[in-house]
Amino acid sequence: MRHACRTGFTLIELLLVIAIIGILTAIAAPNLMNSKDRALQSAGISDLHSLIVAQERFYMETGRYGGIADTVALKLPRSPGNTGLAITVSAAAPSARAGAAGFTATLAIPGGATCGAYVGIIAPPSGMPSGTAVSTPVCW
Repeated sequence: MRHACRTGFTLIELLLVIAIIGILTAIAAPNLMNSKDRALQSAGISDLHSLIVAQERFYMETGRYGGIADTVALKLPRSPGNTGLAITVSAAAPSARAGAAGFTATLAIPGGATCGAYVGIIAPPSGMPSGTAVSTPVCW
């Protein structure tokens, strides 16, 4: 008598493996998306820190904060991979009082979040959480 050798998997075994992989994917996918959103927000906050430093350097050289037209002169370093981030800068002109100037910056993060910062004597960006300190980038 010949002994039949079993090779391969049964349909039940394959379906069970596919079900387990599906469950693991369903658990891991939301955590992966949250990590990506947090990474984009961290990169946005880093870009805003760089913008604040560049604005202060520009202010020391010119006596005013740069607006959107001064983007090239600001020599703003950007985080790698943040090509989708758009920075909008609005600067207030210095007044008769020394140092009475400022700027706000907002950054639109893909996915719906917004980050922003403000420096000097100027109103904070619209939507920024109340009580945020000057020169402190936050996301909301």
